[in-house]
This record gives sequence, structure tokens and C-alpha cells, in this order.
Amino acid sequence: MALVASCALVAGCGGGERSETPPTATTATQATGLRVVYLVGYRSAASGAPIFHLMSVGSSGSQRAEIAQFGAVNQTFSIDPNGRRAALVTDITDTPELLIVDLASGQTTRATDSQGGDDSVVLGPQDMIAYCDSQGRFRAGSLSDVTATAVIETHPRAGACPHADWRIDSTLAFLAESPLSVRSPRILAEALYIRDSNGTMSQIDLPGVYGFGQVDWSADGTRVALAAGDSIVVVDVASGQVQPFGRGTDPAYAPDEPRRLAARRWDEQKRSVDVWQDDAVVASLPGDYAGFAWCPGGNEIAATSPDAVSLWNWRTGEKRILARANLANYQFIQTSVTCF
Repeated sequence: MALVASCALVAGCGGGERSETPPTATTATQATGLRVVYLVGYRSAASGAPIFHLMSVGSSGSQRAEIAQFGAVNQTFSIDPNGRRAALVTDITDTPELLIVDLASGQTTRATDSQGGDDSVVLGPQDMIAYCDSQGRFRAGSLSDVTATAVIETHPRAGACPHADWRIDSTLAFLAESPLSVRSPRILAEALYIRDSNGTMSQIDLPGVYGFGQVDWSADGTRVALAAGDSIVVVDVASGQVQPFGRGTDPAYAPDEPRRLAARRWDEQKRSVDVWQDDAVVASLPGDYAGFAWCPGGNEIAATSPDAVSLWNWRTGEKRILARANLANYQFIQTSVTCF
């Protein structure tokens, strides 16, 4: 989200004082340069219910605009690689709903019921989508007819939707339990599944470790990075070789360099967003950042903390605050953030 191709991570931020009347929505896509999309929430003073705003801001912190407003949504959302649509899951009713938002107009469409959960939807190239339906079945196919998407027969962890990521050629990588674990409950093992655009599926077992999360393709489509607890492993898709990479979580490959990735450190020794080149950290952004995403070109990273959205040039070290949340007025920034 980690979803998140090219610049796909979303976070919240709103800036200014909270108002019971949401800001007037304006078109958020006619600006030049980078755009950062994030989710900011607050609790209504009248009802106490949370209200969420999907926001857009320019790379200089100007041209801030509201895209859409929701009564209740999950922590993360997904944006397609072209920056045209966002997908979110609401939890406002007993049956979570999958929503599709047109980022230019703010028009929100209910696509179908969903299982819910923070990692339950990911948009891909060529209008592709992967999500879990209300029965917990993992589905993938065209966004043009979400209800007709193919059910992928896997063994997801109970109550969880598989972590997944699309490659640029519409190949889908996702995590689910290995058949070995299903046959013998005492063996906790997972597998990385690769499903190509024709529906053909291959499997790479990840034995000995349970609890993988976050899936991200490298820029050249040859490797997949996975989070494994507080560490990262890299899977060579052609050979099936699984190699330890380094400390961190939420791995995200750079859009311009297949051997460069960013990851978040969140432990007693260090709290930061780190940029790795091969097996070494080459830059760090210290702080309690809950989410981050690469921007196109690979020079900048959008990052979210509880009270702000920042844009960091990891090459020069420059960091700009694009928007702030007013914590005193019960605003709070969500984890997810995207840049395009």
C-alpha cells in the first residue's frame, strides 16, 4: 500500500482548522508537476462520527483541493498507475462496500460489496482490479465489470485478504497460504503466487516463515519484495530464490531503478524511511512516518506522519511540508499516501 505502484501510498492531511462544513470541492487534476493524494479525517463535533476527506495537493504545497468526502473508510486506498481513479473500502455499514472515485470529478461509484480490511483492494494497469468480495473470495479482473471478475482459488489466511501488487503487464503477485500448510495445520507456510494476464498461475513456496505482508514488484518486473515481520525479503520470480534483504517493513521499489527500494523502519533502534541501493542504506528520513510512496522519476518520496504530509527529495535531503492536520481539532492523517 503497501500498496502501491509508481507513487501509490495515501495519507491524510488537511491543514487549517476543522469545519463542520467541508471545503468546497475543486478539480484537483489540472495542476502541473507532482500531485500528492492523501486521506484526512476528523470527528464531527455534532455527532462524534468520523468524517474523511480525500485530498490532493501540489508539490509546492499549493493547489490543495478536496476530491471526495466519506462517512467512514479504511486506512488505505489504491490509485491506478495513471492517476485517474482511486479505490476505497467503507465500513460505514455492516456490509463493507468497495467504492471507485474519479479523481478528476470526485464522482464516487459503489462497485460492489467487499470483505473490508485495509489491504482489500489494489488497482492495476489497463483498468485491472484485485479485491476480496463480501464472502472473502479473492477476485481479479477488469474494473469495467467488478462483479464479473474471476475468483482466484487460493487459501488466504482466515479473515484476511491477500496482499497483492500488479506488474505493468497485468501480472498479479499475491500472498496466500501454501497448500502444504492447508494439508497439515501444524505447518505454517505461505506462498507467493504469480498470475499472468491469461490467468495462468505459478507458485513459489515460502517455507519456514509465516506472516508475510506487503508485496511490491521491482521496476523491471523480475523481483518481488515482501515484508516479513520487521525484515524484508526479495523473491527472484524466475528462479524462485528467496533472499533476506534488510531491516524494515512496507517495501516499495523505486519506479526508475530495479535495485533501489524504500522501506520504513519502526523499531526501538530507528524510526525512519530508508532508501536502499542494493544492500546498503543510502539515505534516511528520520521520523514517525506511518506511510510513504515513491513519486514518478524516483527522486522524491511522499510521506505521512500523524500531523503532516511531506515531500522528501532523498538525493538532496530537502523536505517540504505540503499539508498539516490540526490535532487539537481532532484531525488525523491516515496511513496511506500516493504521488503521481
